[in-house]
Amino acid sequence: MLDDVKKIYRAKYRALLEDDLEENVEKKFRPVVRVCVSDTRDDEVDEEQTYQDVRGLSEAYQEGDKDSFKLQLNHVLCCRSWGILPDIMDMFEEMNEGRDLGHCVKRLLGKQTAEAFLPLCRIITHS
Repeated sequence: MLDDVKKIYRAKYRALLEDDLEENVEKKFRPVVRVCVSDTRDDEVDEEQTYQDVRGLSEAYQEGDKDSFKLQLNHVLCCRSWGILPDIMDMFEEMNEGRDLGHCVKRLLGKQTAEAFLPLCRIITHS
């Protein structure tokens, strides 16, 4: 469906939807826009891969590895199915003594990045 929207947008405006969205939002929200319009999302849920994703995020957070955490977070948010993301967030919180992903993003990546991602995290959690 997203692919169809992108094709229609491109035909009508002769521009890429992703580019136009990114140009028209605050800089701190651009990674979130990329997540929302990502077309590399998995259709199937692989429980082992889900566990590996959460473990990778958790290890990067616990080690204070900002770059690995950011890379892993972007990968999970862009590639995993929307349906599995709430489970990933729950598993992450369990692995990190009750600290939710939003808290960890703020602590490791800073307040501005957290402000950009927190609304997306809330939507995922309440879906």
